[in-house]
Amino acid sequence: MWSLETSSSKMYKLISVQKNMTTKELIEKVAKLFKLKVGYFSITYSLPQSQDMQIEIEGEDNEGFSTAYHLLPNFSKMKVELKSQSSRGITMQIGNRSIRNKEVVSEEIKREMGLHDDQGRRKRGCINAIWSTKCSDIIECDPRFLLEFDKVQSGLEKAWGSKQYLLNPFQILCPLCDEIRVLPKMNQPEEVIAHIKNCKCSALPSARDIAVKRLEAWKANNFITEQQLDSVAELVPGLFKDPSIITSKPMVRAAVLARGIVEGAV
Repeated sequence: MWSLETSSSKMYKLISVQKNMTTKELIEKVAKLFKLKVGYFSITYSLPQSQDMQIEIEGEDNEGFSTAYHLLPNFSKMKVELKSQSSRGITMQIGNRSIRNKEVVSEEIKREMGLHDDQGRRKRGCINAIWSTKCSDIIECDPRFLLEFDKVQSGLEKAWGSKQYLLNPFQILCPLCDEIRVLPKMNQPEEVIAHIKNCKCSALPSARDIAVKRLEAWKANNFITEQQLDSVAELVPGLFKDPSIITSKPMVRAAVLARGIVEGAV
């Protein structure tokens, strides 16, 4: 549930949002609520940790709604403002910097890491992908993605017992084996679920089910508590690999990662 305020009134209207909504559906819902025409208004919000920064949910940005949904608490306030004729279709500016959508930032980081080539195509050499200082500089330009990364790390700490499994927004450690897996989408750890289901490295078959169930439960409810997760599947000490040991000398299996690339993992 979000609170929306128009530029012409200080009265707030509540709007119900769901996790599986699209950016387009949100904009259409707001248009209907305020009797506005799509494309003639903007929806902006501030990050809880940075109130002076205004971020617009753009219709062309497919990740715009999902990013806001995962970052904003319930009853967050948003502004709905009419666009002038001259400002329609122009990217919102903050100082001298434009807010770029997630796809643009993701592609820039993938190329810098070595996941994509200069034409945006997948590289088989992605097994050697590394997170560089330049990658940090790119993502730090927009705190939305840093906050999202922190939130996912906190989620993995609940689900698997350590935030260290998420190495960076595009690489995650499998808790059952020594493999570094490549995430096709920034900060989306659930993409590793298919790998875990087929993983036969663990001495305990139940480890696969526990890893999957706890991650899926957190995915369904980011605010779930550790006690609630234990009721779904109890996390037994020593069940998963210690990420600190894995990161000291990770074993990256080229064949497995190459198969992921062919299947469109990155």
